[in-house]
Formats: sequence, structure tokens, C-alpha cells
Amino acid sequence: MITLHEIENSAVTTPATPYAAVETLIAALEAVDGHDWDYARAHEDGDVITNAVIHRTDVVTPVGDPVAYTSPTFDNARSPIAQTFATVEGGGVFTLVANHLKSKGSACATGNDTSVGGPGNCNADRTAQATELVAFAQQLAARTGDPDVLLTGDFNSYRYEDPLDVVRDAGYTELGETFAPDEYSYVFDGGSGSLDHAFATASLAPQVTGLTVWETNAVESFAYEYDSGVDPLYAADPYRASDHNPTVIGLSLDTPATAAVSEPRPFRGDRVTVSGAGFAPGERVSVTIGGRQVGTATADDTGAVSLRPRVPVLLGAGDQAVVLTGTSGDTATTSITLRTLWQELLDRLRQLIG
Repeated sequence: MITLHEIENSAVTTPATPYAAVETLIAALEAVDGHDWDYARAHEDGDVITNAVIHRTDVVTPVGDPVAYTSPTFDNARSPIAQTFATVEGGGVFTLVANHLKSKGSACATGNDTSVGGPGNCNADRTAQATELVAFAQQLAARTGDPDVLLTGDFNSYRYEDPLDVVRDAGYTELGETFAPDEYSYVFDGGSGSLDHAFATASLAPQVTGLTVWETNAVESFAYEYDSGVDPLYAADPYRASDHNPTVIGLSLDTPATAAVSEPRPFRGDRVTVSGAGFAPGERVSVTIGGRQVGTATADDTGAVSLRPRVPVLLGAGDQAVVLTGTSGDTATTSITLRTLWQELLDRLRQLIG
């Protein structure tokens, strides 16, 4: 998976072909890579550049539709674009969000910070955008039912500036600080630092295997850029493909937890075996049937749990969710179907009669 920033927004430049730029990139990737690629159908509403998310189809599969976050707070930034993925092997799920906060140049929002000292121009804009970003990420986790979220991109903020404090204070781990504290993604006026960052939720952070910065762009002369107009300096290599260094992140996603019941159509008051798998060894798991807690169990060394609760007698007819929830936030869901009280009485009588 790759998040792209400041790619041409074809929805604005060529509305008849709203994804022409990203499709051109994918065609070039497939020509040299030999794999099939696809992209999230979401883009910035009104600017000529946008964020984008692309992925190899043999590695991950999109789960649900992508989401482009829109808010007046992002009028002078790029809309975050999110896509949830499941790995083809193992089915591990997480949500990837491509971000690009307000730059340290150009005009700030009306009445906002225009100072050039300290964290630079428009710090208050970026701080407000970071605040909405973490709220957006919470909405994504609630929508998907999976707490694993990765925020990536150009935050236009150095490590200890206010916008990044907002994200850290929301419980995220800054992966660059963990894995590559001395690496940098950008050079400005001869000074190097990181404007680009990756943040993982508490549940996803243990599944991150590493992060590194590919030092291929930032220290190279801008004369090597594809749009510099200095054709004799062009070379078909990765150097100065952008003014920012790309960040490479490794993930080893957990297999999603699963749930099962021994009897899909039990009687009220009967005991059923509820089993689960894919939890962390030693994790405490609670079980609800129809929203009523019916028991807890501890996952064994393989991550499996099993218990035999009674089906609550006051539940209505129809499908009732059976939900297993671990202390880590992992959940697994299945269901049972209950008869009407009249049908249940008749079926019990038939059992007694033989």
C-alpha cells in the first residue's frame, strides 16, 4: 500500500477522467512491477492536488468504501483520505489514512496564527486540523469495528510541535520516534528535519515491525526534479522524484478474532458452548448474548476461549448477536436465532413427547 501526497487531482484538472493521474501512475507501476495495482476512489473536492491511496491487489483487499473527510477546517489543507484493508493472507484488518496538513507558507485562516517564529506560519491551523483528524480516525474505527488505524503523510510539523502533540495525546504512537528518531524527510534552507510522520493506534503499534526513511529525495538538488525544465539533468532513477523522502513502514497484522456457537437455534435458558479464536494468549474475554453479559473467559496459549453460558430468558425472538470482546479491544461476533415464545413452547413439547 502507498499513500500519495500532492498528486494531481484529475477530478479538477480533467473532470471527465477524475482519476487519470493515479491511473497513469498505476499503469507505469504495473509495467515495471509485474503486479496488479488498484486505488481508492476518493479525492480532494476543490484543489488541483490531492491525497491518494493505492495498493497491490495480491497483498490486500479493500474493506468497504474509501472516505474523504471534508470540513471547513481543511479548506487550506488537503482532505484526509481513508481506506480500510484486509490482508489477502490471514485477513488482518487495519485502516490507512493519507494526510496533508496546512503548509508553513501561504495565507492562514482568518484571524489565525501568522507568526513565523517557533513552529512557523499557520501552526494554529495545523493544530485544529490534527484535532479533527484524530476525531475522524475514531469515527473510522467505530464504523469498521476495528481499532487498528495508521495515520501517514505530510503533517507539515516537526516532531515536537503542537499538531503532533495533539495526535500523541490521543493515544497514538509516533513510529518515527520509535524506529528512526535520527532520520529526516525534508531539507529546507540547509536544515534537515521530518515533516512527514506515521502514527499508529495503541492496538496497531505492536503489529508494526519497523519504519525507515528512504533518503532518495530531500538532499538532492531541485535541478533534478522532473518539472525543473533542465532536461539534460533528467535520469530514469528514483532520485529527486519528490522534495520529500518517502517513509517505509512494515506491518505484521494479527489474524482477526473469530466466534462460534454450538447451537445456532437454542432455547432460552439452555446452555450453549461459545468459542472464540484469535485473541492474545492470557487475554480476558467477555461474552454477551443479545447485549447481555453472560460470562468471561481467559484465552489459552493459542488464543482460544470457550465457555458455556445460559441463553438469557428475556430475549426477544429473532437473531441475537453473540459478541466476544477482549481487553485489547479485539472483538468477534456470531449470532443465534431465537423462536417466538409460542413456537419455543411447541418445540419443547414435541421434544418431551418424543
